[in-house]
Amino acid sequence: MDSDPRLEQLFGGVPLYARIALDLRAMITQGLLTVGAALPSYASLAKRYHCSLATAQKAVSVLQVEGYVASASGRGTFVVSAHPENDDLARPLRELHAHLDALDLYAHKAQSLLDTCFSRYIRKNTA
Repeated sequence: MDSDPRLEQLFGGVPLYARIALDLRAMITQGLLTVGAALPSYASLAKRYHCSLATAQKAVSVLQVEGYVASASGRGTFVVSAHPENDDLARPLRELHAHLDALDLYAHKAQSLLDTCFSRYIRKNTA
């Protein structure tokens, strides 16, 4: 994603992997990536979104858990459904993943708050 201030304001506290997953999910549901289409490689995603390979992999794993894509060993990752929400088996996995994402976001915010408090404590006690 390019650094658009409007996007940063909208997605400020959302981890990059979640933003990438959101973008890819939109491409799938809007038909830009159709069932059977290959997702870009992790390296391509990392380059496009200016992130690490691990971040790209985590974004794709979100879509795997949700039922949008599946990986074929040695061949890549492919779109398997544009609407996995209609699959009763995928629903509990999506809900669990949403809860885990929320926990990840809260952990990120808690870490940031802890870092701020620690920095203030250090400045106060070393002055």
